[in-house]
Amino acid sequence: MDGFVDPYVDPATGILRNRVGARTRAELDRAEGDLSFAAMIELRQGPMAPRTTTTTGG
Repeated sequence: MDGFVDPYVDPATGILRNRVGARTRAELDRAEGDLSFAAMIELRQGPMAPRTTTTTGG
């Protein structure tokens, strides 16, 4: 598969594109751990309200 470019990988860093701005695998791993820990604490505090979306139609 020569010439295949994965749209989910940043060609400059070789890691997955991400919303936390991580540029190395270590940074991405750290952010994943931090976000997972924060979510775990939030869940321990009680049930979360469901997320809803609204659409305006035409």
